Amino acid sequence: MLYKIIVTSLYIAGALAAPRSEPVRVCGTNPTREEIDIAESRLATAQARLPTDSGAKVVQSITIPVYWHVLSSGDCEIFSAARSKDETDKIIIAPSQGNVPDEQITDSITVMNEQYAPTGFVFQLTGTDRTSNAIWYNGLYEKTPVEAEAKGALRQGGANALNVYTVSFTTNPILGYTTMPADYQNFPTLDGVVIDYTTLPGGTGAPYNLVHEKSGMTLVHETGHWLGLYHTFEGGCTGDGDMVDDTPAQLSQTTGCPIGRDSCPGGGPDPIHNFMDYSNDSCMNEFTPGQSARMKAVYASFRAA
Repeated sequence: MLYKIIVTSLYIAGALAAPRSEPVRVCGTNPTREEIDIAESRLATAQARLPTDSGAKVVQSITIPVYWHVLSSGDCEIFSAARSKDETDKIIIAPSQGNVPDEQITDSITVMNEQYAPTGFVFQLTGTDRTSNAIWYNGLYEKTPVEAEAKGALRQGGANALNVYTVSFTTNPILGYTTMPADYQNFPTLDGVVIDYTTLPGGTGAPYNLVHEKSGMTLVHETGHWLGLYHTFEGGCTGDGDMVDDTPAQLSQTTGCPIGRDSCPGGGPDPIHNFMDYSNDSCMNEFTPGQSARMKAVYASFRAA
């Protein structure tokens, strides 16, 4: 699909030459306290309905089908008006943005399987589709008409299927967002993970695009939400925090990789290496046993096929 835009030559030169600003790890998955309370109540109800002997059965491996939806901007035909009598009008074709190669997708699945190996979750790429739509590519934000339209047209599979959408977050520079598992029953077509395409292995979103093996952690992080985890800094130093006992309390999100940071004295150093914090990709390397147990419990309650 070709999109036509009329702009001045000066604007075009600046827009095509200007590098994209470096993203900061900002996750768009930020449920309110009320939403967390509702989700936890639904989880308790769902667990109560499970067979009484389910707790004795340890599931060693859970395979999750992954449907990957690549959204791109489409080629853009730009009319450049002449600025003087010595110049002529020109047509410039700006190449499509966001059309990530298959290699980045398969590398992402490899990273997911490596980082989730201790948890027992296995991710299997089941399908990939590509859509050229500038509105979807630039506007797939949470709770918007664009989200409803795009996901309604593209989403595949049931509650157990992870749908990944790669887009560009330009107007609100987050790295990704996710729907929570307790919301699937009421909003099944919206279920899935949306991430900025620059954060994939080999992308341009430094420092979240490192070469394999320390890359792709935005997808790892957002999938943690999809499986029921909250940020490690949820609730700060008080309250129930992230609902996991073996992640020390944390006052606020981490920036970079500050070894030894302890923002809530008495509970142990901040879990800066945890995938559910905001550290750089190179700093992240773990889910705790408690997080693994919670993900399996949430999966059994809301996502098991």
